[in-house]
Amino acid sequence: MAKLGSFLASIMTELAEARLSSDLETVRIAEYYSSHPLLKHMPVPRFKLPEINIDASVLVDEENNDISSKEPEELIGRAVPPTEKERVALLENALGFAGISLKKESQVAFMKLLDKEVTRIWNAPPQLLSANRVSGDISKTMTSNLDDFSEIEDIKGAQRKGFSESIRTGLQSILIAKQKKQLDGLSITVDTNRLQRLEKPDLAMNLRLSISEESYEITIGEDDDGNTIQYFSPE
Repeated sequence: MAKLGSFLASIMTELAEARLSSDLETVRIAEYYSSHPLLKHMPVPRFKLPEINIDASVLVDEENNDISSKEPEELIGRAVPPTEKERVALLENALGFAGISLKKESQVAFMKLLDKEVTRIWNAPPQLLSANRVSGDISKTMTSNLDDFSEIEDIKGAQRKGFSESIRTGLQSILIAKQKKQLDGLSITVDTNRLQRLEKPDLAMNLRLSISEESYEITIGEDDDGNTIQYFSPE
């Protein structure tokens, strides 16, 4: 028994490993070509697989997939709200990152605003809550109300931006982590012998994967401050 996601990931990983092995062999051949008096004038052979088509049959394991009792939003990983502890840490980290200090009573009131926003969003009619959208909405609300709770008369733009980004990215990370825990994955059987012994072959799920190769190369450049940086760019 395996998870469908793990099965597909294994296929992708094997293909990536195959490309790596092929490139390493190309390097070995290139070194040989460069040292040969005749071969050094010829192009080094290198093969690519622009597209790979794979047909696979799997059987959904009914005993280990409690699908019928779940609501639609549970099956697709509806976002789970952050806990009180996570919300407190989120706000404290954002204020610290931006270098903004609040009096204790102001921070408590600001915390109540965050709690109110979380409650409002999760008490809304059933909807698909995107971690990116939720974190963006809450970050916008908290940042727009920052002046009402801060003792700083003129909060600098960099502080405001730092606070906003810290709330957005921190909350997004929390929600994504919760979604991953909520999704158990679909259990499947890929045992060829068992699939061949099926009395009703139509019970198997047929997968057709069409995988296109896309390569990246390491590019060396400079950032705005003149520092040397490395990044991936399409080949």
